[in-house]
Amino acid sequence: MEDVRNVYKSGYIKEMMQEASAQLGVPLSCIVPVKNYSEELELDPNTDILLLSAIIQMLRFADNYFDEISDFEVKE
Repeated sequence: MEDVRNVYKSGYIKEMMQEASAQLGVPLSCIVPVKNYSEELELDPNTDILLLSAIIQMLRFADNYFDEISDFEVKE
């Protein structure tokens, strides 16, 4: 996909996300499309936004996990 700003509008990307969700057994909301720089020579802010959005989501899940662990330990 050339213009990553439209990644969430792409039917193909949506299909791939649904397939990944089904095969991995995780909710669709946990699947985040990204584009890597494997074939790029220049940095692209739109690609960076996708990557940073994925990192933010991973950090939120990690934070929630540690909150749940600490709540569990406090109850014991």
